[in-house]
Amino acid sequence: MFRNTNGGIGKVVLIILGSVAIVLAILITIGMWHTSGMKENADAFFAALRSGDYTGAYALTSASFREATSVEELKARMEGAPIVGVEWGSEHSMDGDKKRLDAEFIMKSGARAPISVTMVREGNAWKVFAIDPRVAEEKPKADEGDDEALEGSSWGVNWSTARIADAFLTKSIDDPNAITKENRFSSDIEKIYCAVKLANAPEDTEVTARWIFQGGEGSDLKDYEIGTVTQPSKGDAYLTFIVTRPEGGFPKGDYIVKLFINGKKREKVSFTIGE
Repeated sequence: MFRNTNGGIGKVVLIILGSVAIVLAILITIGMWHTSGMKENADAFFAALRSGDYTGAYALTSASFREATSVEELKARMEGAPIVGVEWGSEHSMDGDKKRLDAEFIMKSGARAPISVTMVREGNAWKVFAIDPRVAEEKPKADEGDDEALEGSSWGVNWSTARIADAFLTKSIDDPNAITKENRFSSDIEKIYCAVKLANAPEDTEVTARWIFQGGEGSDLKDYEIGTVTQPSKGDAYLTFIVTRPEGGFPKGDYIVKLFINGKKREKVSFTIGE
């Protein structure tokens, strides 16, 4: 005799579908828990900045952010900033407990400045790790002094955790164990090296070295740019920037190398060319 097995097969299918649904629900719940509070904390960070609560905003940043930026620097960057709101876009997964949120600063003028906000999970809370421009739409005139920015870098959005741990000049890098720091060179030297130790740099970090002849006796040149070089980097890294002897030798006088991270000046190294 043949037995009707349709009922048994139907039950098996229902059990399988039910199991799949339970697994999906668990995964969705875990995902929601893992990202819970991320945008809310990012929103709270910018809301605190706009209201002038810099200490409150600082408390919502990661340990790496605080290592690279003091609350006074955060205040200096935000005071008078023409931001009236933030509009959030898509979310992107990164390595480990990191997420990148696309967003746009909404300016008083109505212009929009696209940014990326990297969030990192520390313990049970999401913290602001880095803020970087996606496209430079609105920028101020470059200020003098430590607030100087490269032309084309966006308005004060370069809040990267990257920092320059050390920077110095040397005559040669051929032997890593015999590198000496120098600040005076002869005019016939072939190459001058600027060694930069970069720390805590997120993805897509760019370091720029701008070599400038400030002036000297017997030369009409003043604040003359010799050259500018940009290198991409990430993490903790050593970078080397080189300037080569021009025809006729280096003019005697004072020089400076300005170092920028993502278009924002972070360090400078001075040197002299003599006999």
